[in-house]
Amino acid sequence: MNLNGAGGLMLLVVAALWLWVFVPSWVKQSERKQEIRRDKNSIKSEIKNNQTKSLKNYSGVAAKTYRLVLVRRLFSATIVVSIATLALSSYLSTENFLWLFAAAPSFILLIASCWVVFKASQRIDQLSLLALDSKSQIFSKYAATFESDQSSIDSRAWVRTELPEPKQSLATLEQVEVASVEVLETSRVREVDLDEIIRRRRANG
Repeated sequence: MNLNGAGGLMLLVVAALWLWVFVPSWVKQSERKQEIRRDKNSIKSEIKNNQTKSLKNYSGVAAKTYRLVLVRRLFSATIVVSIATLALSSYLSTENFLWLFAAAPSFILLIASCWVVFKASQRIDQLSLLALDSKSQIFSKYAATFESDQSSIDSRAWVRTELPEPKQSLATLEQVEVASVEVLETSRVREVDLDEIIRRRRANG
């Protein structure tokens, strides 16, 4: 190759421009990829740590929920027994009023059992909502982190163009206009027209 000519000089200029433009961009792109890889690895390790912590929290929440469910079942059975005792005491009090003294403790036990069941159910709902809220916060936090990383990869990247919305109106009724139909009268030859036609034919003949 003759580098002394104009063609060789142009080739050197093009090669220098190519190296000056593309090599730094490749270096920046590789550095950016390494940085993203490091961020993803750190996020994955943090997710694992949070998962271990959340598993411990979930185990504690599950144990509390299990105990509360047992308490609710026990006092629900107590409610049934209290209602049965109260009904039986009320029935027997018609024969002997002393059975009313047995109905009073049953009524008090019924009220207390209903209150315990209500509080246990309320606490179970609170623990379930707390567990779901903590889990959703963890995943929403890391989802936002991944979205910010993906959006900052390349601002010149191709962005999908959304299709335009249809021009026709949706979910609306259209009033259809029907054309009016008119009946055409049958054509009849009048005597005056017939005489005029015969006269013209005779004149032409």
